[in-house]
Amino acid sequence: MPPVTATRPAPSPSAEAGVQLAPVVRGKTLGDQAYTSLRDALASGALPPGHRLTVRGLVELLGIGFTPAREALNRLAAEGCLEAGQSRGLFVPALTLARYEESYTIRMALEPMAATAALPHLSDADIDALSSIQDSLLAAKKRKEYVTVLARNREFHFSIYRQCGMPTLLAILDSLYLQTGPTLRLLYPLYEREWKGGINHAAVLAALRARDARALANAIRQDLRDGRNHLVEQMRQAAA
Repeated sequence: MPPVTATRPAPSPSAEAGVQLAPVVRGKTLGDQAYTSLRDALASGALPPGHRLTVRGLVELLGIGFTPAREALNRLAAEGCLEAGQSRGLFVPALTLARYEESYTIRMALEPMAATAALPHLSDADIDALSSIQDSLLAAKKRKEYVTVLARNREFHFSIYRQCGMPTLLAILDSLYLQTGPTLRLLYPLYEREWKGGINHAAVLAALRARDARALANAIRQDLRDGRNHLVEQMRQAAA
């Protein structure tokens, strides 16, 4: 008698066969929103070096649960944006002079690249919006609201860079701003008298309106150069 072999039944037609489904779009979770809020605060200098963050404090500050608060802090710690200290909680790390100089060197190469790549994609309305951001920056500076000044400064630059059409380049610049944001707090108010951000941003706006890529790159470099000179001085004094 020949051996009996098991046969696998033919698969029944799937109910999903031939059906086209739209991709599921997930809304941001509370953890995502808390992460974004903290990330923006770090990049804009709202959280200075040494600032301590705890899950409980974040719960009270943002009105969220412990799980999303812990998730946001753990994500930022995994990215190196926060560091563990001797006591409980996480701390905003201080940027060393060597790491800042490395960041500055990279930004001097990449920010003019992003700006000039964005230039063809910026409309007159976009440039008008940039001018409004600059007006808000100058008003905040007059009120000595330096955290707002730094936030508007980041908004001014990234409103240009986001139009560059190069996501990888944009991600690198976003990471660099995130690393340097807290240390930029050292610029104010000591930077008040010799601050040239208004002049440099005016040069950026003029270059954008003239559609002059070379002038735009030079204005971006000068803005970075002026900020670097004063910040390095402050960092050296703090180290001494």
